[in-house]
Amino acid sequence: MFLGFLAAFLQATLPPFVWLLMGDFVTLSIQREEIKIHNSTAILDPIDETFSSSATPAFVSMLALSICMFLAAFVQRLVWELSAIRQVFRVKKAYVRKLLHMDVSWLESRQSGQVAAMLHEHADSIYAGIADHLPMIFFTLNYLLVNIAVCIYIQWDVMLLMCSAIPALIGCRIIFSKWFAKTIDEENKLQGKLINLVSETFNCIRTVIAFAAQKQTINKFERISTECNHLTEARLRSSTVFDSLTQILLTELIFTAALCYGIWRVADNSPGRLCALAINMLYMCVTSISIGFHLNGAGTAKQNAKEMRKILDESPKIEADRCTLAATSPDKPIPIMPRYRRQSMKFMGKGAIHFKDIYFSYPSRPDIQVLKGINLRVEAGEKIAIVGSSGSGKSTLTALLLRFYDPTSGSIYLDGENLKSINPDDLRTQCSLVAQEPILFEGTISDNIRYGRLDATQQEINEAARKVGVWQFISSLPEGMQTRVGDRGIQLSGGQKQRVAISRAVIRKPTVMIFDEPTSALDNIHEEEVQKAIDLASEGLTTITIAHRLTTVKNADRIIVLDDGHIVEEGAPEELLAKEGSRFQKMCYDQLIRPQTTSEMPLLGMLDQAENDLTIDEQKRAWARNSLMQNTRLGRSYSLQSLEKDKLALPVMSKKRSKRLDYQYTGSQWEFNKSFDEEDIRYKRSSFSSLICLIRNYRGGYSYLFGSIPTTVLRAFFYLLICFEVASVLEISVTPESHRAEHIFLVAAVYTALIIIKTIFEALGRLFIALWGHGFCSYLRNEMFRSIMRHGAAFFDDEKNRQRQMMDEEKKAANLTSVVLSNMSTIKAYCLQEHFYSVFVDVLKPLAKAMRHQSIISSFVFACQFSFTYILIAITLYFGKLMMLSNEITVFDYMRVVLLTQFGANFFSQLVASVTDFSKVGLKICLFCLNPKIITF
Repeated sequence: MFLGFLAAFLQATLPPFVWLLMGDFVTLSIQREEIKIHNSTAILDPIDETFSSSATPAFVSMLALSICMFLAAFVQRLVWELSAIRQVFRVKKAYVRKLLHMDVSWLESRQSGQVAAMLHEHADSIYAGIADHLPMIFFTLNYLLVNIAVCIYIQWDVMLLMCSAIPALIGCRIIFSKWFAKTIDEENKLQGKLINLVSETFNCIRTVIAFAAQKQTINKFERISTECNHLTEARLRSSTVFDSLTQILLTELIFTAALCYGIWRVADNSPGRLCALAINMLYMCVTSISIGFHLNGAGTAKQNAKEMRKILDESPKIEADRCTLAATSPDKPIPIMPRYRRQSMKFMGKGAIHFKDIYFSYPSRPDIQVLKGINLRVEAGEKIAIVGSSGSGKSTLTALLLRFYDPTSGSIYLDGENLKSINPDDLRTQCSLVAQEPILFEGTISDNIRYGRLDATQQEINEAARKVGVWQFISSLPEGMQTRVGDRGIQLSGGQKQRVAISRAVIRKPTVMIFDEPTSALDNIHEEEVQKAIDLASEGLTTITIAHRLTTVKNADRIIVLDDGHIVEEGAPEELLAKEGSRFQKMCYDQLIRPQTTSEMPLLGMLDQAENDLTIDEQKRAWARNSLMQNTRLGRSYSLQSLEKDKLALPVMSKKRSKRLDYQYTGSQWEFNKSFDEEDIRYKRSSFSSLICLIRNYRGGYSYLFGSIPTTVLRAFFYLLICFEVASVLEISVTPESHRAEHIFLVAAVYTALIIIKTIFEALGRLFIALWGHGFCSYLRNEMFRSIMRHGAAFFDDEKNRQRQMMDEEKKAANLTSVVLSNMSTIKAYCLQEHFYSVFVDVLKPLAKAMRHQSIISSFVFACQFSFTYILIAITLYFGKLMMLSNEITVFDYMRVVLLTQFGANFFSQLVASVTDFSKVGLKICLFCLNPKIITF
């Protein structure tokens, strides 16, 4: 970082001296021109020799200073960007590790999408603050100080007059930036609504298509987009007026007044240095304008860093806090909290459980008591079933057992150990959870089963699949165990997902098995098969089953009936059935008497039954067909998923197949598929004609487009006239003193008129271009959304068209975080926090590498953009000297060439910096080129 400050200081110090050298050269050239006008041939030859001998060192000095500026700018930008990349990715890893080890109650109090968005948006803001805003503030302040010192050395009174514009410019920019930031915040809120709408739509695309809600969704999208457009257009109009009045008109008018005063003040003493002073002051005014923007950007980065630091400083009440900024590498040992260190890895019990006087209310609803004085003992190896109406507290008991929460009062013991004294990770290592809604992650079936025990071999995975009856349907799939389950297991039916989840629980080899309605998504035949497998797998283990079906609880040793947070009945199934008027008896009779409808045989069960009647080849063909009517069962689970939260997809992870059945899994052997830009995307190389076609179709922007073309051309024309007129100011120095005042007034009047006219055209041109560009982007956004929504459900099943693939590469880490947070309870139940942290780190590695490579390119472009003008002017000095010595050009025409070169180099640098974005156009246009096979509306 010290090297970055040093390079920024050198970058700010050198430019004023370049123009000072140019000024001395111009002064010598004007003296030569004045002698030439008075026909003093005898004096001209010595002047030519002096001029020639002085010009060469000036050229070498200017070129050397320009090259030094290039190197300083390159080093400054590169050092700050590399520092920003290193610090931001360090913060990202610490932030994600902190989230993974925070309590479930803490995570429930925050929306997963917002927490994940903070990872992307706040980190980007911090990156911009370190890589751009902070060094530019330091550069600007140093540049202003050095420039003011040089200008005072040249002509202090002219400098004071020119400096009168700087405080007004900085003050106006700071005030405008605050209003600008407020408007941006409002736009960001609307943009967030658009993102949430798109995310929810794509996550539930089958539901949207099934209910023919595409038009309503599009109308809602366009309504929010229109509201956002109104704010943006108002901001564009205001910013255009502000830029025109302050940055252009005020700056250049004061510049004109100071230049005319200076030429009258110094006359023929040192007109070249006056020119250097004017150019330095012009650059100083332009540079000072940006300091408000960078101050606001640095302030935003500081505020975002405080928010992330606040989360990093929070400590979980239950989980072992494993996050520090120093421990962001998966290779480093992670300290355990002191309160768990003594008990770490001590607990290896048999599974005896004791709930003692348990009272509990969820932290999000402290006024509602869920459990009221629960006292329950479960012996080691005992199989109990917990039944009761919805909301009676069945799942809450298992959540307390897994220490997702701590009871409000009372204690829970496992083999005589209070759960509060046991490391939660050690506790959960002894338990397996099968939730009501099975949670599968992007990857293969084998990967999802292996999540139960990361060191399991392929042979153990196969055995676990056979135990729960999942092997048959896996074998019928085209790729068997290597079949990808899709986002949230979307490629599997509900019953298939449930059986994979049970396999994941079995392979864990726990002492306590927890089943939250494990067979709720299965038909009768598969339920019986899986129930037998569960009974066999849980033999000798403490088993807690939450269920409503009689067939699920009939093999339990004891049944616990809950109602309104109380245990109202308990006993063996036969005892409770024989007890007249018991709640359990009534529940069973209701199930037996109720007519057998499709609700008793879910659609998924019928589909699974139909699969058994097919041959292996027919099942493979059936699997290859995409089905719109996928069964989705809504029910309570420990997952934080909700329809209001972002449910984004994990990056695609693939595991190399091993032919050995005893293959040992290690986290380092996961590899990620190619990025979106490297994949074979249809129509990726869209022709330029496609863009022209889209521009032609945007008829609403014709007026802005046709208005911007002539105003831009006239604006460029007046830039040329101003360059010619500025050089005319120097001609005053060779004008006779009697006509000097008249000449100054004439030049000032013409120059002022040109500035005003140029400002008008520039304001109109900027406004037309900005409004057309924003309108065209809004049109593309609406049409792209409309085009995507016209496709059928099969379009979204394609790997290339899933929501994950439609997102920018740099946002994948935030998407991964959102998925992890949405399924945090499953991750914690299987102690997968560090595994997913390593996955997150693996996602960041290629991104960090790409950003480091990109920083070299961006630093080179930045250095070229900053120093290109000075290098060209140094070259023009050398050739200008030769042409003036041969009388092919006057010094005033040479200054016109210098000014034209200066403006041209600046515009060319901006063009080079902007052209890189044009390469992205073809990738975005490809979505318009996809014709739907099924037109849904």
